[in-house]
Amino acid sequence: MREIRLMFLITSTYTGGAEKILWEIIKRLKDKNFAIKICSLKPKGEYADKIEKMGIEVSSLNIRTFPGFRKLFSLIKEISSFKPDILHCFLYKAIQAGRVTGRLAGVKHILSSPRTNYRTKNVVFLKTDRFLKRFDSSAICESLSTRDFLITHLGYQPDKAITIPNGIDVEEWKFSEELRKKIRKEMEIDDEIKVIGFAGRIDRQKGLEYLLDASLEIIKERKGKVRFLIVGEGNQLDSLKKMADKMGISEFYIFTGFRNDIKATLSAMDIFAFPSLLEGMPNVVLEAMACERPVIGTEIDGTKEIIDNNYTGILIPPANSEIIQKEILRLLDDEDKAAKIGKAARKKMEEKFSIDAMVERYIEFYLSLASRG
Repeated sequence: MREIRLMFLITSTYTGGAEKILWEIIKRLKDKNFAIKICSLKPKGEYADKIEKMGIEVSSLNIRTFPGFRKLFSLIKEISSFKPDILHCFLYKAIQAGRVTGRLAGVKHILSSPRTNYRTKNVVFLKTDRFLKRFDSSAICESLSTRDFLITHLGYQPDKAITIPNGIDVEEWKFSEELRKKIRKEMEIDDEIKVIGFAGRIDRQKGLEYLLDASLEIIKERKGKVRFLIVGEGNQLDSLKKMADKMGISEFYIFTGFRNDIKATLSAMDIFAFPSLLEGMPNVVLEAMACERPVIGTEIDGTKEIIDNNYTGILIPPANSEIIQKEILRLLDDEDKAAKIGKAARKKMEEKFSIDAMVERYIEFYLSLASRG
C-alpha cells in the first residue's frame, strides 16, 4: 500500500487539550505508513519542539491573530508543496484557514476537528463556519455534546460528523506514592492535610470562583487541615488570588502557575475538583481518573460522558458553590468511598479511554478516506 500523505494544520502548538491530542496522534503515526507534516498558524510552542525532535517537519506562519491574504497565500504554497492526501485541521482559526487554502490547493480530503469552544464564538464566527463547512469531507468531534452542537446549531450533516472521544496513556498517568511525597514535601503539606486540587487553564470557563466560594466552609469544617492546590495559568489567575486574599483564605491556597509535572501534582491531591461551566472532552479529568483521584465534576457536556455518577466520580450542577462544598466534605468524611471511586475511575480509563484505542480509530478513518482516492 502506498504511503499516505497527511498534513496537520493547527492554530497553536502551545500547551492545550487539542494540541496534546495532536501530539499523541503523531507519536503513534510516526512508524506507520504515513508521511507527516505539521503547520501552525501561531509561532511554534512546546509541542512543536517535541514533534521536531522526532524528525517530523513543523512549520509556522507566525500569525498572532487571523491570517491575512499574504499569509493565506503562503499557506496555499506550503500545502501545494507537500501535496497531502488529507489535510486535518484543529481549532477554529486553523479550520477556517484550512478549508479555504486546502480547497484552493486542490486537497481532496479536508477534515476539521472543532472543539467545545465553538459554543463561545460570536455570531459572525459561527456564520463563517456554517458557510465554509461545505469544504469538509468530515468533522471529527471529541465528544457527543460537540457533535450535537454542530448538527443542531451549525447545520452539519449527521453522517459527516463523527465522534472519536479523547484518550490518554493510562500507564503514564498511574498514581505514584513517590511523587505524592515529593510534591507534598516541596509544598510543605503535612501528611494529615487533605488536598483538593484543580489543574488546567485558569479562566472563567473553568468556574473556579465557585470552588473558592465553597472552600470557606470546608476550611472551617476541617479545622484548617485542608489545602487547595490550583495548578495552571491563565487570565483569571490574578483575580482568583485577590479573591482568596479578600476572603481571608489565601494561606490555604497554593497557586502554582504553569507546571509540566501534572502527574505528580495529581498524585499529591486527595480529591480533584472540576467546576467547569463548559467543556468538550476534558483531558485533565481523564488523567485525574487514571491517577485514581476521585473527581467531583460539573454535569456538563463531555464531563458527564466520562463520569458515572457516584461510581467513577461525582457529578454536580454547574455554578453551585453549596453543592461543591457538600460533595467535597462528603468524600473527605468517607475515605473508603473516595478510594472506591478512584479505583473504579482508573478501571474505566483502562477499558474505555486508552490513547491507543483512540489513535487506532483515527488511523482507520484516515485509511478509509485515502482508499476513496
